Amino acid sequence: MISRELIELAIKNDDVEPAPNVAPVWGVDPAFRGDASVLCIRHDNTILDLYEYHGLDSTQLSYKIRDLYQSTPKNLRPSVIAVDATGLGHGVASTLRDFGLPVHACIFAASPQRQPERYHRTRDLIWRRDGCVVCDRKRIDPEPQQAD
Repeated sequence: MISRELIELAIKNDDVEPAPNVAPVWGVDPAFRGDASVLCIRHDNTILDLYEYHGLDSTQLSYKIRDLYQSTPKNLRPSVIAVDATGLGHGVASTLRDFGLPVHACIFAASPQRQPERYHRTRDLIWRRDGCVVCDRKRIDPEPQQAD
């Protein structure tokens, strides 16, 4: 888990400027009972915002995210909304997908499909050296892909 202090430092880092050709990515960690659900909005290598939602069920959280998505200017909407779809998050990912949002369901507690002898859980796999995140067998790269 990345501490809130490190996330806040990353948000306040003025030395980093996102690449204009990279679409934002949203990450959602739905929570259950007392914990806060978190929505992180990232543009390239910059965290733009961090939202915490307390006391919401999966449907309420889905509507909050949908409303934020719809109120976001089209050029700033995410190319993907990566949702931790373990437990409560399964309902959130499913509802957001029903809304037509670009969702990738991530199961971080599952056994990894790649290199299971090296990684105990998918959560361990996503923090690889190349910095990519793998969700739904799709790669979310931190760097834009260059066209040939």
